[in-house]
Amino acid sequence: MEKSRYTLVHHPDADPAELAKILEQIDPKILASEDHGEILPRARHIGPCRICGQIAELTREHIPPRSAFNKERVEFSEGDELFEDGLLTGLSGGRKIQGGLSGYVLCESCNNFTGTRYAREYQEWALRAAGCLRDIHNNQLSLDTINQMEEECPVDASFRDIYPGRFIRQVISMMLCISGGPELGERFPDLRDLALGGEPRRLQEPLRIYFDLFAGPGGRTAGGQFGQIVSRESTVRQVLELSYPPLALVMLINGPPDRNIGCDITFFTESDADYKTGVDLSDLRVCFNNSIAPTDFRTIGQIMANRDCHSA
Repeated sequence: MEKSRYTLVHHPDADPAELAKILEQIDPKILASEDHGEILPRARHIGPCRICGQIAELTREHIPPRSAFNKERVEFSEGDELFEDGLLTGLSGGRKIQGGLSGYVLCESCNNFTGTRYAREYQEWALRAAGCLRDIHNNQLSLDTINQMEEECPVDASFRDIYPGRFIRQVISMMLCISGGPELGERFPDLRDLALGGEPRRLQEPLRIYFDLFAGPGGRTAGGQFGQIVSRESTVRQVLELSYPPLALVMLINGPPDRNIGCDITFFTESDADYKTGVDLSDLRVCFNNSIAPTDFRTIGQIMANRDCHSA
């Protein structure tokens, strides 16, 4: 079985003393952990459901839902051969999965509940996000052009007649699905309860959920019960990420909030699942996965400009 890899990504010219300070912030039990199984198991098996934790024959869950552009064949590749100087090269030859990104992670009850209760709402958000990306392409400048720019291109979006409480519960259920087991729900019971239809509430610290538009070119999943370790400006964070066009979604599970991760929609958990409203989200980004690092959504232009700065 493949194991989750905990990787600290840093610039090759980083100061060793600064890296040592960063490593001191990481809980040793995270680096020593080897109890993760496959993030998205491809075969039926009996095990703990990643939402409710009950032992059952696990069923196949599409992550994100099939109706949200996740029903075509996808291809996974691993290793350094995918990247050249830190940029995604687009090489093929990875493991092919028919019918969309999915895995046997949920019991039948949780699968049916989340699919019936929340999947349609996630589909609506995906359709509207795709519309936002299409409008950028048609009315402003192409996504290829944005990808070559060094400056951010913020987008203001209005989502009308939506159920933010349902959307955030679907996001939470997907994060639990990619966490590698039931441990995340055990450590943060609010996540489990919200996914199972519990009452609205404010999430406990340090949990945060972030949202942005995502243009690909592919997808990126960062899972595991402790998330993946990322460092920015000498600050360590642990995150889960599920970026699949047209949505980039990140859950912060340890560390201080960071606007650079995305638009913070954590407050959606305080909405009832049946509360219909409108939401205005400002300064959304068009994100890309040109980099191997989780939560690194920079354009090619931004990556190259940063590289030139370091080499100057």
